Amino acid sequence: MISPLVTYWTDLRGAAEMPAYSQFDPTALSGILPDLLVVRVYSDPLDFEYSLVGSNIRRIHRENRRGQRMSEIAGQGVGSQIWDFVADTVTRRDAVSFVTSYEGHLEEITDVKSHATPWAGPDGQVSRLVVHVCKEHLAQAMTRKSPFDDTPF
Repeated sequence: MISPLVTYWTDLRGAAEMPAYSQFDPTALSGILPDLLVVRVYSDPLDFEYSLVGSNIRRIHRENRRGQRMSEIAGQGVGSQIWDFVADTVTRRDAVSFVTSYEGHLEEITDVKSHATPWAGPDGQVSRLVVHVCKEHLAQAMTRKSPFDDTPF
């Protein structure tokens, strides 16, 4: 299955290497908004900060990681699968799909498939990543009640 995010990103970039983040319109992806992450990219030193965390992702993690840097979260720092995935997306400057082992408290989730897209800042460098965490890998865990169930995107 091709992610609607990757299709949207490809259409927006046209002949450019990648689209500008200023072009990103979350309402164009309303069907998958609960499954999206927006990650701010810092380059010196390399780090990633969660800017927006979709409601389905908050439900699974039972917390909102908005404003947290990956380098400060156990299991997400340099050398982790998730770090390598997002760093690879920045390096490639292209859409990347990846399956990572799930690092969390829910036993029924063993891995998570995600699609990441890089978005350019005004300087032409990758300033944001928009990541679609595929729902089929989360469906069983989403049947549980979470304190974030009533929190909109």
